[in-house]
Amino acid sequence: SRFGVRSDYQNYVIKRLAEFGRKYKLFGAQTVVSTADCLTREGAERLVSEAGQLGPIGGVFHLTLLLHDSLIESQSVENFTETVENKSKIFAHLDQVTRALPYKLDYFVVFSSLACGKGNAGQSNYAFGNSMCERICEERRRVGLHGLSIQYGPIGDVGALSEKDQAVQLSNLRKQRINSVLEVLDKLLAVNKTIVTSFVKAERIMQSGSRQKRMVKELWRALGIDPDTTPDHLTLGEIGLESMFAVELQQELEREWNIKMSINH
Repeated sequence: SRFGVRSDYQNYVIKRLAEFGRKYKLFGAQTVVSTADCLTREGAERLVSEAGQLGPIGGVFHLTLLLHDSLIESQSVENFTETVENKSKIFAHLDQVTRALPYKLDYFVVFSSLACGKGNAGQSNYAFGNSMCERICEERRRVGLHGLSIQYGPIGDVGALSEKDQAVQLSNLRKQRINSVLEVLDKLLAVNKTIVTSFVKAERIMQSGSRQKRMVKELWRALGIDPDTTPDHLTLGEIGLESMFAVELQQELEREWNIKMSINH
């Protein structure tokens, strides 16, 4: 963790988990939250050393996420680089350091994203960082080490999208519940593959004809636009939609409903 335990609630959850494991004899693992900065080789060595003091390391699970979503035309070099390095540099350092251990890890896993495999508006930097992690997994497999990348779709309950609905509402995916994520993880760890995906596809509610037209009208109203008084020639940009949201809306309408709309012209 970059920040460690920052609240009484986080401390309570960690203690409760440990007590639960002991009470029901499910596990007796000690929970340690390290603040070692794995963006540096020294930080990765410190983390592996701390873990090694508790016993043999069974595996590495890389869940780091730092988003700076923006279209390329609005993306800064600093934000692009920060997102890429938080995903790929940390994973590379952990790969290098754990290879020096006198034993092989059972698991070396990165939580990747469908933004890497399928693409997602505004997330070219995040997709690129995950792609670099996947190349590391492929190289590990080539030399007989474990390496697994799981391209998850949006995850609910916890994490970056747990309280954000906009990005998922206009997607053909549903948020995957955390219990489903963990059940899938348990199965994928036994699969002899390097790159796999896990997502929940939303059902298509609308079809064509009048129902499709009603869907478009309801969408305009949700955006605060009166479809009956808005000129037909207006573009999404002229309506005033934020550029990245406009791209997502345009792609979704064209992909799912074959409705072609223009952003700028």
